[in-house]
Amino acid sequence: MNPSEFISWLSQRAEHIRTPAYIYSESALDAALQELRDLFPDDVRLFYSLKANPQPAIVRYMLSLGAGSEIASAGERFMCSIAGVPNGDILVGGVSKSADYLASACDQKPAGVVIESLTEWSRLREVVSARLQAQVLLRVNPGISTGGLDMAGDSQFGLSVDQALLIAKECRRNPDTE
Repeated sequence: MNPSEFISWLSQRAEHIRTPAYIYSESALDAALQELRDLFPDDVRLFYSLKANPQPAIVRYMLSLGAGSEIASAGERFMCSIAGVPNGDILVGGVSKSADYLASACDQKPAGVVIESLTEWSRLREVVSARLQAQVLLRVNPGISTGGLDMAGDSQFGLSVDQALLIAKECRRNPDTE
């Protein structure tokens, strides 16, 4: 069905569709993900952020295209389980990860854990051990303003470059983090 046929079909049924209603095009999702993939080397892993839309059907479809899931909460983790996302295809993000949440996440062996602050790094170090390990990604706030996006001031989002370097050096010395 082409776009104009779809709009006509949808218009004929509009009074029966409850709102809010979300309609997704598999071909548009395919094209968008392929366009993103084309920007990176073949071995780069892509993750769909459940913040965008945690609907299990979308999460499952993105997984079928090879995109893992990036979560920021236990609720989003639950949606991944409903969608059938394997633990190794989940990236644990978000800005408020407690020690208990990090321990639970590491126990499930995710693709990685995104560290956003020295506090989170400290919590993660408390829970990693010979039994619990974690691959670590560092979210860095570059401290610059560009293109109307102001990242120069203090922010709850991301580490300073100096903090990231400190953590990266610790990771090299600690066999439980990569």
